[in-house]
Amino acid sequence: MNAEQVMVSEQERSLELEVAGGHATRSTLGKLERLRKERQRASLGRLARLFDDYEFRDEMLFSARLRRRAGELVQCLDDPQWATVQLLDLASGSFPALEGKMGAFFNSLPQLHTVTRLQPRLLPEVPCPRITSVSLPAAPLDRLAAAFPGLRSLEFVDHLRDARAFWAHPFIDKVESVTVRSLTWSQGKLTTRAGLARDAFVEWVESGPPLTHMELSEDDILSAGELYGLRELLAAARRKGAEVILMPSSERGHAPQWSSY
Repeated sequence: MNAEQVMVSEQERSLELEVAGGHATRSTLGKLERLRKERQRASLGRLARLFDDYEFRDEMLFSARLRRRAGELVQCLDDPQWATVQLLDLASGSFPALEGKMGAFFNSLPQLHTVTRLQPRLLPEVPCPRITSVSLPAAPLDRLAAAFPGLRSLEFVDHLRDARAFWAHPFIDKVESVTVRSLTWSQGKLTTRAGLARDAFVEWVESGPPLTHMELSEDDILSAGELYGLRELLAAARRKGAEVILMPSSERGHAPQWSSY
């Protein structure tokens, strides 16, 4: 730890004592947060150049979002701080040096369970059984099944073709939560999110699994734009056995929660 880091650490401890004593102002809390971020960034060392964003929990690196062109990534794979990363956002980036080696990279991270914005050309070349959640534009289901045998949550951000073939694939039947653009199926529940009317494809609901209920927020209705398409979606959900539940608007602080890509 250099002199500057020592000074930052001492200032942080002083402010923490002030907060613990119940005398902290909003300015004090803001300064404490800035010092904490400075210390955390300094602790990343060479990894700091690779990340657009990151989060520490219990003083350990918990999640990271890679820069789209993290050219020094391969040279930093031996850094011990990778060992605590649980969520990795690839930011739809291209990492040529890792093509054909992504599986080895994922498997080298013992705590990694969630990968977002994975490009199909970077699908692992070997099984990665510890990864349970993945989001990506689109990919052949056979390759996904081979790469992520323990997957429980799968999200596609692009429109997929052939809904019937998709739902008939045995791999999809094993996944607990499936998202196709604005629609999420999870254990008999269908939920929606922003942009509903543009990609609320009725055929996906009709050929999908049975439903117990569908949660639709007031925000979805207000922003739908094409109420006729929304009506068709609701009818399809009811035909699958769903009770449609209207959730309050987020403006009143009760919006349903969903996982973002």
